[in-house]
Amino acid sequence: TRILFQWVRGANDSVVSIQDARGNGQASVVGTVAGAVWDWSPDGQRIVVGRGRPMDLWIIPVAGGDPVPFARSTFNKTQAQISPDGHWIAYTALDSDRDEVYVGTFPVATHQRQVSVGGGKQPRWRRDGSELFYLAPDQRLMAMPVSSKSGTFDHGGATPLFPTRLQTTGSQNPGLGAYYDVTADGQRFLVN
Repeated sequence: TRILFQWVRGANDSVVSIQDARGNGQASVVGTVAGAVWDWSPDGQRIVVGRGRPMDLWIIPVAGGDPVPFARSTFNKTQAQISPDGHWIAYTALDSDRDEVYVGTFPVATHQRQVSVGGGKQPRWRRDGSELFYLAPDQRLMAMPVSSKSGTFDHGGATPLFPTRLQTTGSQNPGLGAYYDVTADGQRFLVN
């Protein structure tokens, strides 16, 4: 029913706004961001953005208030997506020697861990939360079984689905959003 979008006002002023999906009324401004908008929580209350150098994950309350740091380190954390139940967040980071997919509790980062093995980026959740998809370094799309209620992620148990031709950016070049998306049932993919 609402659309979240980011637009540029002036030379360096990036604005985050919310608009009624039917086009009724004016868009409301949530705030300004010097970085990327990654996702919006399922309850509509929080926006996850990347900001700073290195790019860290921050949470902006939609109702107003100061941004809150979520995940910070000496490397960029990008491509964040919140799980459908709103309890987890997946993102790409270069905390080891290559980009990997990490999952952490949300909205408070009490537990974060690497879930991809051998490299990964561009995480996307299946709508029911039972799978987490990501791109492997060889451009194959991978599917990882998830039991998000118990916090069980089958570390290393990802299955290759099919090869893509995507030349995706990693966490150290965070300018672009997702290169693919998945249908609610996890059976079809829209690949850029």
